Amino acid sequence: MKKYILSFFLAGALVLAGCSQESQENASKNEGTSEKEKAQVTEESAYEKVDPEEDKKLLNSKVIYYETPKGQTPEVHKEAEKVVAEIAKKKKVNVKPNLNDARYRDFIYSVASDVESLGEDQRKKVTELAKFVDKHENKLKNKRIQELTAKIKAGQKLTGKERAELDSLLPIKFGNKINYQKQPTKEQLDKISDKLPHEAKNQGARTGGNDNQGTRTGGNNQDTQPNEDNDQDTRPDEGDNQGTNPDQNNNDNTNNDNNNSNDNNNNDNNNNNGNNNQGGNNVAGNLIGGGNQQQNSSYDPIKARDYAYKWWNKRNNEQYGYYSRVMGGCYDCWYDCTNFVSQAIKEGGIKEQRTGGTYWYYSDEKPSYSWGVANSFYKHFKTRAKEVRNLFDLEVGDVVNADFDHDGDIEHAAIVTKVTPYEVYITQHTYDRKDAKLSAWFNAGYNVYGWKMKTANGD
Repeated sequence: MKKYILSFFLAGALVLAGCSQESQENASKNEGTSEKEKAQVTEESAYEKVDPEEDKKLLNSKVIYYETPKGQTPEVHKEAEKVVAEIAKKKKVNVKPNLNDARYRDFIYSVASDVESLGEDQRKKVTELAKFVDKHENKLKNKRIQELTAKIKAGQKLTGKERAELDSLLPIKFGNKINYQKQPTKEQLDKISDKLPHEAKNQGARTGGNDNQGTRTGGNNQDTQPNEDNDQDTRPDEGDNQGTNPDQNNNDNTNNDNNNSNDNNNNDNNNNNGNNNQGGNNVAGNLIGGGNQQQNSSYDPIKARDYAYKWWNKRNNEQYGYYSRVMGGCYDCWYDCTNFVSQAIKEGGIKEQRTGGTYWYYSDEKPSYSWGVANSFYKHFKTRAKEVRNLFDLEVGDVVNADFDHDGDIEHAAIVTKVTPYEVYITQHTYDRKDAKLSAWFNAGYNVYGWKMKTANGD
C-alpha cells in the first residue's frame, strides 16, 4: 500500500512515509490527559506543537533525497507497458500509458504486486518497469521535500500539516531485512511440526499440506512443495486499479514443477536481500493457517487472520469509509494495502496510538499517515514492534513490508495468514490476494521487512 493515497494526502505530491523518529520523540506528549482528550489528538495537531528548533535540527542532520531516473524510458520498459496494457484491458481498467498520471503508475504497481500470475518473461519486465516508475515518482517527492525544507531555511515554521507531510515523505531509516530461507532449519521445522494437527503431521508436514486457499471465493490451491505456485485470482475484475506497489512477486524456488501462468519464478534465492542468516526460531501457523498465540500477548493473530480472510477481496467501507469518501465515493479505486493491514491488526488487538510523538489510528475525519501509507506504517512500527530476522520466524498475524528498488521508500504491506514447513503465505489488497507466497517478493529482488505484532502492544 504504498505511499498512496497520496493524491489526497498531499494535494499532488507523493506521501509515502510516516513520521521521522527525531520529531516524533519531541512531538506532543499528552501525559496527564484523559482518554477522551487523547482520542481528540490528531497527528497534525500534535505537530503544531513541535518546537521550530526541531525543524532546524532536521536540516542539520542532512535531508536525504531519493534516487531519480536518468534518461528516457528504456525500450524494455515500453515492452512492459504493453504487458500492462493487456492486463488493464483484461481487467477492464481504463488507464492509458502516461507516467505523469498517478492512476497509471498505481496500476503498474498493482500489476507488479501480483507478478506471481505472470509468465517469467512478463514478470521480469513488469518488475523492472515498476522500479523505474518508483524512481520517476521520486522526482515528485524530492520536489516537495525541497519546498518544505526551503521554508524551514527561510526561518518559517512549518504548520502541523506540513510537518506531518514532510516526515511522511522522507526515506526510512533502514532496518534489518528478513533473511530468505528456502526451507526451515531442523529446529524450525520441529517447532512448526509441534504446532500441526496430528493428521497434518502424518500427511502434510513434509509436503507442505494442501491448504493454500485462493481465488475470490476462497477456493483451495494445494501447496505441495516449496515451489508450487499459488494460483488465486486477485479480485473482482472491475476495480483493480489501485496501485503503487508491486509487492508480491512470484516466488518459488526450489522446484518448478508447476508451469501454470502463475509462473513459479525461478528462484534464485539470492535475491533475498536478507541479512542475518540465523536459522531459526518459532514459526507460527500450521497447514490450515493456524497460529500460536502467546498467552501473555494482548494481540490475537487468529482474529487478525480471520478478518483478513473475510475481507481479502472486499472493502469494509462502512466501518472504514475515509478513503472511499476522499476518492469520490468509489468502492475500491485507491491503493489499499496498508489500510487493509491496519484494519486486520486492529481487529487482532493492536492498540491505536495518538500520543508519544508517533501515531497510528483510524479516523473518519482523517487517519494517521501510518494507518494507510506503507512508508509511514514501517516508520511507526519500527518504534514499537520487534523486527523479524528470518523468513521462518514469521508467524500468522505478523506484518511484512516491501521496498521494491531499495531506495528507502516502502511500497507495500501485507499480513501473514499461513505458515507451512515450506512457505510463508500472505494476504493483501491491491492486487487482492489470499494466501499468496511471500517467497515471490524475494525472488523479485525486493527488500522485505517484517514485524512481530505480538510485541507491538508492549506486553
